Amino acid sequence: MTDDPVLRALEMANPVPHTRDVELPPLGPLPRRRPRTAPVALAALLLALATVTGLALAPSSTPGGNEVLARAFAGDGATILHWRVRTDSPDSPTWTDDLWMHVRGDGTIDRVRELRLDGEYTGLESVLEHPYGLGELRGAVTRTRAGADRRIRTAEGMGMPDFGFTGVIAAAERAARGTLEVGAAREVDFEGREAYEILIKAAKDPIPGYPRNPSQVSVTLWLERDGGRPLAIRWGEGAERWRTAHILTFERLPVTPDNRALLDFGS
Repeated sequence: MTDDPVLRALEMANPVPHTRDVELPPLGPLPRRRPRTAPVALAALLLALATVTGLALAPSSTPGGNEVLARAFAGDGATILHWRVRTDSPDSPTWTDDLWMHVRGDGTIDRVRELRLDGEYTGLESVLEHPYGLGELRGAVTRTRAGADRRIRTAEGMGMPDFGFTGVIAAAERAARGTLEVGAAREVDFEGREAYEILIKAAKDPIPGYPRNPSQVSVTLWLERDGGRPLAIRWGEGAERWRTAHILTFERLPVTPDNRALLDFGS
């Protein structure tokens, strides 16, 4: 006998469908079929899949830190970056520097010129060469002079520390090319401007009994939300703040003979 209630009622009303001489009882009202529904577990699964799919397809409202840095730094080919930076520190007066950095196509910074524009060390100038990139002292040469009319001093095997301004920019260049992971980009207000805040380096655990030194504090970078122009870099927070570099000028220069001259003394 069938399990279908309608067919079962028809069979009950006509038990001998092929015998014409049998008096058949009248067919009563037919039972209603139950609607076929998906099991509860299947319905829950379908709802969960729809939710997950919706989340996967929904666009992220805030780009990642590496993505923001890629927009700002991952240029096409070699370039020369020019910066004018005003730096303040709780322990010293404010000063301003001009910096020029030669960046290879792979993001490696191999030459830096720095000139102090004001403050106690006005006129102090340095040119650093790092053939294998910042932080690699193999083949590194540092040349310095106290002023335009002063003697140039040369030191081989010495270079710029990788936690200073240039070191942070070198880290940003690596992050822009995906070889360094940085913190998420947070939408913030930085000194009245809509900005992205990116943690370039988290603070390291201090040596017990000693405060963190400049190489151990956190490093944070701010960029304009519209256009990606770098705004500032800060080392440390609160009582551990070491310094803040406010970026007054940022420009990319093509690598021409005239612009290459900016990477050496006296230009």
